Amino acid sequence: MLFYFHRRIWISLKTGIVATFICFFLGIWVARQVIKLPHKTKSVVDSILTLPMILAPTVSGFFLLLLFSLRRPLG
Repeated sequence: MLFYFHRRIWISLKTGIVATFICFFLGIWVARQVIKLPHKTKSVVDSILTLPMILAPTVSGFFLLLLFSLRRPLG
């Protein structure tokens, strides 16, 4: 029983570490790309990239469900 508990903790830690590294390097790359954009485009892209931090996760999830539902173009 204790083995499975440690295994679950280890999987969670590995997932968190990998996600952190991916987000870190992807964020640096995106920031460099946004710096190169013209001012008007930069403000629009910056607003889109800031939305997940402003909106609650439930609102973001709801919009993702709407975006990827079967009757939508991306579904």
